Amino acid sequence: MKHLSIILLCSIVCSSCFAQSSLVDPGIPDGEKITYASNFEGNKSIVIAEETNIKTESGREIYEITSKSEFEDKQIKFLKSTMALVYVWSVRKFPDAVFEAKNDFSAKKDGETKIADFSTIRYVFRGFPFEKTRSLKIGTFGRQGDQAYSIIAKVLKKEKIKTAAGIIECYKLELGMDGFWAGLFPKMHLWYSAGPSHYLVRFEGSNMVQQGKRVIELKSYTSAK
Repeated sequence: MKHLSIILLCSIVCSSCFAQSSLVDPGIPDGEKITYASNFEGNKSIVIAEETNIKTESGREIYEITSKSEFEDKQIKFLKSTMALVYVWSVRKFPDAVFEAKNDFSAKKDGETKIADFSTIRYVFRGFPFEKTRSLKIGTFGRQGDQAYSIIAKVLKKEKIKTAAGIIECYKLELGMDGFWAGLFPKMHLWYSAGPSHYLVRFEGSNMVQQGKRVIELKSYTSAK
């Protein structure tokens, strides 16, 4: 019985170490405007301008995020309550071509939020429940019937980050692949404001296609229209 009690205790502890996906509404204010400086190693820095508006579609409240830069424009929609992705439209701009893509996302059943598009990951984790847990595991959708895999998100620490918009207290979040994939893909680090709405302050990560490091840094923040 003593050994059984120890096993049960270990199971409980392990299951609580990585809480199942329970992303929450970060409380983004309607009309929020943010600008970032984005730099990919070896290329010039570009400015990204973003605006978030709260809308109602099909009886559901959503966050509609519009992002514009010299090389790419995007419109992204998330369910306000869970940060589940519902729509992505993007236009990638090149000197001799323009590539446009649009995707609608509709889960077959209600449940935990999953990562449906990796280009939206820095927005999704604004919904991390920073005040309630230190880590969680969030699933992804497998491609072409492949087995899905998971991402482990961990809060490493709280620290102050110096930005063009001032010194901001942040949660430093680490994202990495779970299991076998952990050794194949580099970890990403994201700093979100510790205050309400948990907006992105800094991002550091490697591009999975090209070699090099991408850094995104906050330039300005306005909470409302």
